[in-house]
Amino acid sequence: MPLDLEKLDLVDALPSQIKGDLLSYQTGWYKVGSSKDFFEGKLFSVINFPSKLVIWRTLSGKLVVLDTYCLHMGADLSCGQLSEKGITCPFHGWRWGEDGKCNDIPYSKDIPKDAKAKSWVSKEDSGFVYIWYDKDGKNPINQASLLEI
Repeated sequence: MPLDLEKLDLVDALPSQIKGDLLSYQTGWYKVGSSKDFFEGKLFSVINFPSKLVIWRTLSGKLVVLDTYCLHMGADLSCGQLSEKGITCPFHGWRWGEDGKCNDIPYSKDIPKDAKAKSWVSKEDSGFVYIWYDKDGKNPINQASLLEI
């Protein structure tokens, strides 16, 4: 039976990655959880931050933090699958590496040059995980400004 495009339900718009009230957030390090809660092989979603994030710990113990929505069709990557090469989107299988770059599209040899999810700077301090936020996208210049959200 052919697909009836007139009756196909489509998403009107993709979810917004960034919250609308960004000016209410100060520049600094935001605590998003306890280090012991982020263990290897599991994806974690962070929603109490200016941007919705997906976090995982690699086999080497490094924390990886990316914007959570897949740049292809907007799927939530925290529902995807982890491998040693990155996180695979649950919709169409695009895989995103630790640096945020798409490193595999299962049905294509060509990867768009701008297929790169935002990667966030993170650190662990005193048993907690912190993510750096600056409304202008500047990198951290010091270790101060540990903030609660």
